[in-house]
Amino acid sequence: MKQIKHVRRSIQERKKKRSSTIHQEPRKTSRQIYPTVTDEEKHGFLHMPTYDMKKETIGKPGRPTLLKKLLLSIGLFVFMFFILQNESTSFQTTNKTVRNILTEDFPFAKVNAWYEHKFGSPFVLFQDKNKKGKRVANEKAMPVNGNVKETFAANGTGVQIQPKQESVVHAIKDGVVVFSGKRKATNRTIIIQHADGSKSTYGHLDNTNVHLYEHVRSQDKIGYFKPTSQHQTVFFSVEKNDKYIDPISVIKVDQEH
Repeated sequence: MKQIKHVRRSIQERKKKRSSTIHQEPRKTSRQIYPTVTDEEKHGFLHMPTYDMKKETIGKPGRPTLLKKLLLSIGLFVFMFFILQNESTSFQTTNKTVRNILTEDFPFAKVNAWYEHKFGSPFVLFQDKNKKGKRVANEKAMPVNGNVKETFAANGTGVQIQPKQESVVHAIKDGVVVFSGKRKATNRTIIIQHADGSKSTYGHLDNTNVHLYEHVRSQDKIGYFKPTSQHQTVFFSVEKNDKYIDPISVIKVDQEH
């Protein structure tokens, strides 16, 4: 009996010890929890968390940037095209600035004259195959035959020449076409840049015979004029150093030489 009681007591004592250790273990573990310290933090550097990147995400961050650049380029092109095609007075200053940046600031005719002097043939982007590039022996002074119906003193920009019939319009001297299209004031118009920095303008044309950046010779056929009820004259002007000058006086000087 004594042995049985002893065994029972020992069993009960073991159970008590087990129950006490079970209740005490969470307390010990809670006290022993400490934040892990990395090698970088030991030496005074901030710990940067690391993330696992999936294969699907690789390359995706660059696509929005490329798309933005593409949309920005398209928007800029559309804006420049709209400004160049718009002849409204509200866009006149912006239009002129854009044209100066794209065309007028670069001396196409001067570079072309230098190239021709050095290498014997004009450097051109577009050239009519039917034009042989030879000078006309008998040069005419005016771009078209006719009477001057409005002088430079009357409008301050150019002269209005009235041909008697359908006529061919000629370039007054060598140069490069920097504009060939429609303008609000002079409708279908051609502007030629010359090696001396001047520009000649031919307006109210019925049709044109040149392309943008094409090199033309003196007295080359650049367009045609057909009198109508609205326009019976050809507009002709000369501009140098951003100022209009009397084209008749320029022609007279050329004739004297």
